Amino acid sequence: MTYFIAYLALGAVVLGVALISHRQANPPQSDFVREMMAAVDPERATLRYRLLHRLVVPALAGVLMLVAWPVAVFIKVREIVAGRPEDPGAAPEPAVFGVSRDELLCEMTLEEIESAETISDPLGAVPSLPFGHLNAVWSRFRSELAQGDTIWRFAALRDGKWGAREMREGYVISRGEGLGPYFLTGRRPVERPEAGEQGQ
Repeated sequence: MTYFIAYLALGAVVLGVALISHRQANPPQSDFVREMMAAVDPERATLRYRLLHRLVVPALAGVLMLVAWPVAVFIKVREIVAGRPEDPGAAPEPAVFGVSRDELLCEMTLEEIESAETISDPLGAVPSLPFGHLNAVWSRFRSELAQGDTIWRFAALRDGKWGAREMREGYVISRGEGLGPYFLTGRRPVERPEAGEQGQ
């Protein structure tokens, strides 16, 4: 019994270190990003989603880490020993989601965007404003504009949940040589080409 308690105590230490490392590697999202993600994916606001992702999944992961901590330690040690070959010319790893220049479609003015994106709902369920219910988020995005910035429409093909492909569309601020904040307007699934179609 003493060995079992010592085993669980070591697991608790490993779990604590893992939680601290995870927190340092994944800083809290800004209010703007949280509002954007909640607006694009309304399921995030449901009680079921919050319970699943903030309580059930972390609790199960914690229990698994507590019981099977030697496996986690082995995997981490192997990563450290293996390391990664250093390549000074290699590009930095991309963020969770970022827009690249080759995904830009066309430059647009604020007037063009708001004219094209104003919702017209005869039933009045959606406000007659640019982006409808997302207008407050759009206004915050507009406030990020600085002198000399331009806005570009983009379409980016990415891996979504469970490995499914999806097309993410929206607008991004071009600032000097880089791309600044983005405004995501939609995500739609894209079917992967069949093996025979890829070679055509």
